[in-house]
Amino acid sequence: MVMVNKLLRQHYGGRPLPLGVAKLKAQMNAMLRTLQLPGGQWDAGLLLTTDKHIQSLNRKHRNKDKPTDILSFPNYKVKVQGQLPHMCVESGRYLGDMFISLPYVEAFCVENETTLEERMPILVAHGLVHLMGYDHETDEDFAVMSEVEDALLENYVRHLPPHYRKERPRDSIDTE
Repeated sequence: MVMVNKLLRQHYGGRPLPLGVAKLKAQMNAMLRTLQLPGGQWDAGLLLTTDKHIQSLNRKHRNKDKPTDILSFPNYKVKVQGQLPHMCVESGRYLGDMFISLPYVEAFCVENETTLEERMPILVAHGLVHLMGYDHETDEDFAVMSEVEDALLENYVRHLPPHYRKERPRDSIDTE
């Protein structure tokens, strides 16, 4: 489920959002199918929000008083990265919630000469992998998490509806 915070709508003053929410929802659902999580189809929440809102969440939950691009709040404590509980009932198959500050990501895109269309799937993949219990606190954890994200970004496109299919987003850091 992808939702847009009413504060974000106010931020844009009634103008359309600079990205397609329907496409973002299709991308997230394709990623969830690609992950092949135990027990059947899982879901996650994604709220597009403002810098101010994400900063308050960052301050409250991480003691960091600054905005960021994405925050993820898992629904389950995962003992082993990527190993979620097997849920027999659909209502229990909810990974957790992600919050993305669209203004923050827009600024990142301007600074890094990329687009929201390229950046958002990378952030959604990153958030979903966090919801599965992966982290990047150590170099080793970062390497493992990056591998899972890269595999997800490489493969989710095959689960997209045909009208949304396109090349995989380029990496967030241009190495050339």
